[in-house]
Amino acid sequence: MQIRKQNDNDVSHSVMLHNTLFPEDPITEKLLLNMKRLRSDFCHYGDSLGEVDGQVVASASYYQNSGSYHPNRFGLDIKVLKEYRNQGIGTAMYEHLLTMLAPFDPRQLRVYTRSNRKEALRFLEKRGYTVYSEIAFSTLYVPDCDLSQFDGLHEKVQKTGVVITTLSERLQNDPDIYRKIYDADWEISRDEPGTEDDTRTPFDEFIGWMQSDNLIPEAYFIAHHNDDVVGSSFAVATAEDTVLQTGFTGVKRAYRRKGIATAMKVAVTQYAKDNGFTHIRTSNEVSNRPMLAINELLGYERKPSQLSYELTLAPLEDAPTATEEHA
Repeated sequence: MQIRKQNDNDVSHSVMLHNTLFPEDPITEKLLLNMKRLRSDFCHYGDSLGEVDGQVVASASYYQNSGSYHPNRFGLDIKVLKEYRNQGIGTAMYEHLLTMLAPFDPRQLRVYTRSNRKEALRFLEKRGYTVYSEIAFSTLYVPDCDLSQFDGLHEKVQKTGVVITTLSERLQNDPDIYRKIYDADWEISRDEPGTEDDTRTPFDEFIGWMQSDNLIPEAYFIAHHNDDVVGSSFAVATAEDTVLQTGFTGVKRAYRRKGIATAMKVAVTQYAKDNGFTHIRTSNEVSNRPMLAINELLGYERKPSQLSYELTLAPLEDAPTATEEHA
């Protein structure tokens, strides 16, 4: 096997590897290029491919996430085609990543995999990785979802003084709506399970994501009280024309337990029904019981979870948060 650096012409290889290994969650070249375009300039990234007889059979990447940034923390991603496993290729790609990372003084490594990927679990545990969080994946079959059980909920929410509108509507008369959502999301997420080491994504990166092609302004629902954004819930387009993926749903602390989050999730589901989508995918930290309960009420079906593994090579020291100056 030969290992080489990825270049701009290798996007199709990355998409092939992902879609072969994860057919239940496909991506497109356009989506992948968009993710690369939105990378923060203070985060380190590196991508390599493994070839056998000129055929791409594996990939290995390291990256830093602006949403959980530390200068010595890195995420790793390794993919190997099934027919080329148990031949030392995964190990070679992993060791290649460690060599590339050495100049950056890596102290904490993180890897994400699915709970049903037994080979990947063994690979990580053999090298000392341990699970630090679990994300529940769930899917809703939209045609079977009966929203009549939520009749009157929207009116109940309105009686609290909270109005739910779409991003599309707010963009027409509120030039500061992106900043309001940005600030509200950060405040809300401080109470979410699994966000203890989160760092604030730079505002410019947030704007780039909000204006990306896969975001649907008509499927982005915002709860506001007077001019204050107090919550949001949305869904984005995926590589499959009939499938939506939900994003962050949350409500400010003072406005919780009033049915607002449920009303926004219902609005997202109604949008899916009205526009011919057959499935909605979502993900939640397993300890976030209130949100899981809403999903169960809507009829979401649990799928294999995402397990987040971590290996600490050396203690993480306090470091300046590179995202703060960009917020």
